[in-house]
Amino acid sequence: MPQPTVDSEHGDQRSCPVCDATPVVLVALRHPVMRRWTEELLAAEHGCWDVARMDGGELLVDAIGRTRPDLVVVDDSDFPSCCQAALDRMPPERVMVVGPEPDTAYRSLALANGAGGWVCREQVGDDLSGAMRAALGCRHDPCPPGESPARRSSLREGVSR
Repeated sequence: MPQPTVDSEHGDQRSCPVCDATPVVLVALRHPVMRRWTEELLAAEHGCWDVARMDGGELLVDAIGRTRPDLVVVDDSDFPSCCQAALDRMPPERVMVVGPEPDTAYRSLALANGAGGWVCREQVGDDLSGAMRAALGCRHDPCPPGESPARRSSLREGVSR
């Protein structure tokens, strides 16, 4: 059972779905390099995410059924059309959309269709993790709370302090 975390802003204790668990993220981006880079980024990011991969040629709906992710990352051009069958298994607010450019029209359309968040391709490294934490209800920054950037960096590099 997850231990409660202290919400310092309000002084109360509550469980955090990111800090007290390890959410599963399915990266379903089309472009192989972008998909691999995003998977690697999330695997190294804070140690908070368990990254699930799609098998070659696997349909999104089948990958969701197999991996049971907490979040799915898809391309802007695929949302929501690619996800119609998958959304029966995955609420749209748990879908993070990666758009082609920093244009507010793309973001507005994705959010109007129910996406949990939208990040332009150029900002994935800076903004995706925060958008995913927000979609899951985590308000901590950094995540997990109390962990310094130097400590997270050393953990990514496999160095114990």
